[in-house]
Amino acid sequence: MNKFRVLHVVRPATGGMKKHVLSLLAKMNRDLFKPFLACPPGTLEQEASSLGVTVTSIPLGGELSMVDDWTAICRLVSILREHEITIMHAHGAKAGLIGRLGARLAKTPVVFMTAHNFVISDEWPTWKKSFFALAERILARYTDKVITASDALREELIKREKINPAKLVTVYNGIDYDPFRKIWERKAVLRSLGLPPLGRVAGMISRLIPQKGVSYFLKAAASLAGEHQVNFIIVGDGPYRQQFEAEALALGLQHRLVFAGERQDIAAILSAVDVLALPSLTEGGLPFIILEAMAAGCPVVATRVGGIPEIIYDTHNGLLIPAKDYKMLAEAIASLLIDREKAALIGRRGRKFVLDNFIIDNMVQKVENEYENVLARKQLFPKRFFPVVELAAVKKDRRKQK
Repeated sequence: MNKFRVLHVVRPATGGMKKHVLSLLAKMNRDLFKPFLACPPGTLEQEASSLGVTVTSIPLGGELSMVDDWTAICRLVSILREHEITIMHAHGAKAGLIGRLGARLAKTPVVFMTAHNFVISDEWPTWKKSFFALAERILARYTDKVITASDALREELIKREKINPAKLVTVYNGIDYDPFRKIWERKAVLRSLGLPPLGRVAGMISRLIPQKGVSYFLKAAASLAGEHQVNFIIVGDGPYRQQFEAEALALGLQHRLVFAGERQDIAAILSAVDVLALPSLTEGGLPFIILEAMAAGCPVVATRVGGIPEIIYDTHNGLLIPAKDYKMLAEAIASLLIDREKAALIGRRGRKFVLDNFIIDNMVQKVENEYENVLARKQLFPKRFFPVVELAAVKKDRRKQK
């Protein structure tokens, strides 16, 4: 049979969303599905091309723009028709808006969206919140399935966007465990980061934006620096980097803290970090970096927000603290730096938890299952590809309709 053509649509993506999309492109069953990608020019486009995926550039930015957005919709309609796409799968709020409008105009048979984080931000002006809330309610009618990255996000969409629960399904992120099997030479990794080869290290790996709680990590680091022999590292980049560097300087951290910028060797870095902190103010989905730290056996201190409590059980496989409390953050980090046996036990439990529940192949298989269920329900599978159970379900639905 011909393969089902799946077009993934995404805005400029970094961090977890980028990893998620690349995982689907790389791991999807190529015997059944043929992946395509529509995104703005950038590293995602390059990495997807290296996987043998057909990539088309579209002017899809993060902010609303009447001219660019209409151009993107028109371009998307052309792509959907030209490649005879069966499944349009949008990622994130902006791509969900543009992608689903394009799929509606192109009459694409199956429409998916993945919500990686809260669709509506509390920081948005009222008009923008109202616009996206209305758009989500309307577009949900023409969406076969909305995948959420956490149960917390699923509940948020039901409560705030009034999305039909039957259209929502949680599929947790998964990671590639292979990089975490390697044994890294700690001193060499620390030297590569500009840190002393000896001593304890507390780190944060994140996009440098206020929502990730970077300022609270800096205040906690300043508090710890006066009482403990510990150095600090922040890995990542973002529009607020210069502001955070200025804050660190004002707190007197210039000799204890390194801003390492974007790095690709996350597994190596995590092998050299004694405690990873993620003091986010908000989180919708499951942060990839927490799963990666757990896979590396690195104990995590994180805030009790969004989907984080769905993967960290306090004092068992990590430590949870309230958001916006740098003193408790400092205390939690210090407790793991001092009690090495406790830190090691939490690290081992975290590693097992990820291996048991959050491997990339499991995530991809669950997304494929959702595709196949919708294809079967819409009778787009040739009969010889119907699982017996699905055939029985379809026949039962037909009898009910009669």
